[in-house]
Amino acid sequence: MKEFTNVIKQSLLDLNLSSGIPFLIVNTECEELFAAPEVIFHTIRSDIYSFCHQLLKQYRVTPDEVLIFYFNNDYYAAMAWLDQDTFFLSLPMCNIEQHAFSAEAIRNNIIPEHLSDFSHFMSTIPPKDNQQVARFASVVHHLIAGQPLNKVQIQYNELSSMPKFDHYKHYDEKREDVPDMNLTLPIIEAVLNGNITELKNIYSRPDHTVIPHMSANLLNQKRYQFVLNVSTLAGRMIEAGYSKNKLFPYCDEAMQKMDRMHNTRDIDRLAYQTTIGLCEMVHDARDKKKLSSAIALICEYIQKHIYEAIRLEDLEKVTSLNRRTLTMRFKDEMGTTIPKYVSDRKLDEAKYLLSSSKMSISEISDLLSFSNQSHLTMRFREKYDITPNEYRKNMGILNDEAE
Repeated sequence: MKEFTNVIKQSLLDLNLSSGIPFLIVNTECEELFAAPEVIFHTIRSDIYSFCHQLLKQYRVTPDEVLIFYFNNDYYAAMAWLDQDTFFLSLPMCNIEQHAFSAEAIRNNIIPEHLSDFSHFMSTIPPKDNQQVARFASVVHHLIAGQPLNKVQIQYNELSSMPKFDHYKHYDEKREDVPDMNLTLPIIEAVLNGNITELKNIYSRPDHTVIPHMSANLLNQKRYQFVLNVSTLAGRMIEAGYSKNKLFPYCDEAMQKMDRMHNTRDIDRLAYQTTIGLCEMVHDARDKKKLSSAIALICEYIQKHIYEAIRLEDLEKVTSLNRRTLTMRFKDEMGTTIPKYVSDRKLDEAKYLLSSSKMSISEISDLLSFSNQSHLTMRFREKYDITPNEYRKNMGILNDEAE
C-alpha cells in the first residue's frame, strides 16, 4: 500500500466530496487510519470494523475484488482489501429513496457521544446503486494500492437486518463489574415502556442515587433492596395494566433465588437480570398487540423515518389507503391520532438523544424536524412534565441551555 501522503489524503477527501460517498480505511486491529469526510473519524463503533473484517475473510475476498454486502433491502456497504492488514469500507449506503439513515441504522452503528458530529452530514448521503459504489471503491483502491479492482462479489445478510451490537456494557454471569441496582425513575420508565435498549443504557452510566439505609449488614441491605425494587416494579406494572398471571410467578421465582444467595455480587447480578426480564415482558406484550398489516406498516415506517419530517401524504403512499380511511383505522387500532403518535415517538427519540449524546437541544430539535427548539421544549414538557434541560440535569448531564 502506498504511503498516506498529504496529496493522497487530499485526493481521497476530494473523491468523497465529488461522490457523496463516505468511507473509511481501517486496519485489521480495528484502528481507523483515514475517514472521509473527516467528521466521521472515531464516530463509528469499532465492533463494526471487526464485523466487516470477518466478512472479508468469510467470503474469501481476493485482493482484486470488492465485496458488496447487503445488510437488508435498504442498506449495503462496499469492502475491499488494500493490503493484507488494511481494508476499505464505505458507510452503509441507502438503497431506497430517503434522505437519511434510519434510527435503527444510526443506533446500531454510531457511538452515542458522537451523534452530534454524525448528524451534520448524514442527510447528505445519497442513494447509490451497487455498481456505482463498486466503481468508486475501485478508484480508491487504485489510488492507494496501485491497481484497480476487477471483480465484484455481492452477498446478502442471511439475517435480513442490520447487524445488531450491544451499545453498552453487557453484564453476564462471568463479569465482575456488575452495576449497583439503584431503582431510579428513569429505570422505572424504561421498564414500563418495554425499552430494553434504554434500560441497558441507564445501567451503563454511573449512578449516584442514595439508597435507603435499611441494615448495617451489607448482605441484608442487598436483600432488602432487591425485594423493595422488584416489588415496586411489579406494582407499577400492575397499575399500568400488566397481567398478574405471568408477573407473580416470575417475581416469586426471583425472590426464591435471591433467598438462596449469600453473596452481594450474586444478588446484584440477579437484580439486573430480573429487571431486564420484567422489561422484556412489557416489550413482548406490546409486540403481540394485534394490528392490521396496514397500521403495523405505518408504525414501522414512522420509527424507521423518525429523523425526517413525516407527512400524511407519505403514509398514504405506504399503505395505498386514502387519508380518511387511514386516519380512522389508525385511531381505532392505536387509540391515538397519527400526528400525536408521530410526536410521541419523536419525543421518545429526543429523550434517548438527551441521555446518550452531547447534542445540544437545538441540534436535537433540528434532527427530529421540530419547527424550533422552543417547540421541542414545549412538547417535551407536555409529555414528561419536565423540560429537556431539566431532564438532562436529573440524569446527571450538566448542559445548561436557554429554553
